[in-house]
Amino acid sequence: MECRRSAAGAGVHGRRAQGAWLTSQPAGNSPACTLLQLVLARLVRVWNGQTRSRRLAPAGAVKWPNYPADEEPKAIKKAKAPKAAKSKTLLQKLAETPEKLFSGAFRQQYGALCFRYVPDGSGFELLVVTSRDSGRWIIPKGWPMKGKKPFEAAAIEALQEAGISGKIRKKPVGCYTYLKLLDDGDVAPCIVDVFQIEATTFAEKFKEKGERTIAWVSPDEAARRVREIELKSLLIEFKPR
Repeated sequence: MECRRSAAGAGVHGRRAQGAWLTSQPAGNSPACTLLQLVLARLVRVWNGQTRSRRLAPAGAVKWPNYPADEEPKAIKKAKAPKAAKSKTLLQKLAETPEKLFSGAFRQQYGALCFRYVPDGSGFELLVVTSRDSGRWIIPKGWPMKGKKPFEAAAIEALQEAGISGKIRKKPVGCYTYLKLLDDGDVAPCIVDVFQIEATTFAEKFKEKGERTIAWVSPDEAARRVREIELKSLLIEFKPR
């Protein structure tokens, strides 16, 4: 009761009087009363400190806490330099100038669909190579060659790009279309006639060795790697003839 009466009396003199009374009580008080005094004294000191801070802080001033460098608020982080724009894809470039696609006839190319039988007799594998410009997976192919028949041009492409030669069918087993980005930046729609080659010889040295990655894979895997939809279908449905 003594502690309560004293605290009530101190309230008449304001917060500073409370602090003075709480810090000047004799040590003989009960433990409960002493604990209450300490708590009240702490609250008074905190309140007085906050009040002085509000008086001293200029209008509109904001004091940010000292955040570690990796925990700064988003509002005060330095603006990052804008990222460089990604290069446009072939289709994006074509969409800007669609007249390039319809300005002329499809250009002719010849491709080689090379296969080899698996030694255990369980099936066959197909050859896929990477292109030299983009690194995407394709089959050996190229432009018509002067003085060469279509199947002969396809055989030459297989030898130059992958070092493969063998028995070739003179009639195409299928065809597919794709868009080719030319060296001058133009886009040419191409149609590729595909000729079957059963690989029997593998050259150690050939024209484009080291410029492409060569892989023998299952028909399903070959179809998964290439991009052209028509070529995917051709690879999955291929049966040696």
